[in-house]
This record gives sequence, structure tokens and C-alpha cells, in this order.
Amino acid sequence: MHEPGKCPICGMDLIPLNQEVVTPLQTLAIHMTEEAAQLANVLTTLVSKQNPVKDIRLYGKVQADERLLQSQVSYLPGRIEKLFVNFTGEVVRKGQTLALIYSPELVTAQQELLETVSTKSSQPILYEAAKDKLRQWKLSESQIAAIESSGKVNGFWKFSPTLQVLFPPDALTMVTIFHRARSF
Repeated sequence: MHEPGKCPICGMDLIPLNQEVVTPLQTLAIHMTEEAAQLANVLTTLVSKQNPVKDIRLYGKVQADERLLQSQVSYLPGRIEKLFVNFTGEVVRKGQTLALIYSPELVTAQQELLETVSTKSSQPILYEAAKDKLRQWKLSESQIAAIESSGKVNGFWKFSPTLQVLFPPDALTMVTIFHRARSF
């Protein structure tokens, strides 16, 4: 029946159905009329910031928003010597060191750069090629200049993300990572 009245089968009062537009967030919401809420003894109040009146222990499972999870790529081949994060879901900030990576290829590339520094006036192409190799591994100009000025080779690289990520530590220490492979 389309209008209020009595049900012809059981004699109950017929109540018109509310045809509200339901958004995807409201699909699991419970909608009640004022009479139904009073009958069910449901009390509501406006959300506000207050001191808690009572401690309530709720059981559930917290799940990370997968849209905010990101992978971090290592541009440098090597192995993870030390991991600076402790648990799954730890927040990692931009510039924070994630891992200390040892790379034999980095040692070789730094040695090539230091050897070409002395011949950069006579063979600038070799000097630029050695710098480009380090740039491809995402070493900054200041890091390359520090290698040149110190004259020392360092096989360890501090791996820091360029973005804020949530880190699931499925990488363990002493794990070999490959060039452009998903590290974290």
C-alpha cells in the first residue's frame, strides 16, 4: 500500500518509508525515527571535546589506510647493514635515515671520481661521467663535493626517504638490495 493505514494481512499500522539519499559512508548507518529511538532507549548528544567520564575497553582491529602506504626505491645496489626503524607502522619523516646501506659499487664509483679529479682539466668528460654515475644513484651535488673535498672513500650510504611513508619492516639487516628494487 502506498498510504498510511492498517495492514490487510496482520492489522498493524503502516508507517511511510523514508526515501533518503544514502551516500557510501552511510551504507552501514542505522536510521531510526524519533519514536523508534525512544522505544530502543537510544540517547544521542553532540560531539564535543571533554574529559572522559568513564573508561570503556573496546576490542577491535586497527588497520592502516592502504592509500597512505608507499614503497621506497633504493637507487643504489648494496646490502642493508643497519635498520633504523623498529616496528611495522612506524611513521618515517622526510629526511629521516631509514637504513645504512653498504655498497661495493659506491666504493668503486667514489674511487673513479677521486681518480678523475686530478685529470679533470685534461679529461673533463671522464670527470663528468664519474659524477653522473653518482648522480644516477641520487647522490646530491653537496654529497659529491664532500667526497671530492675529503678525498676519502666511504662505502656506507644513509638511505633516507624523500616522502613521508609508513614503513613495514619486511627488510631485515644484511639483506641484499638490487638497483632500483623496492627496498621498503
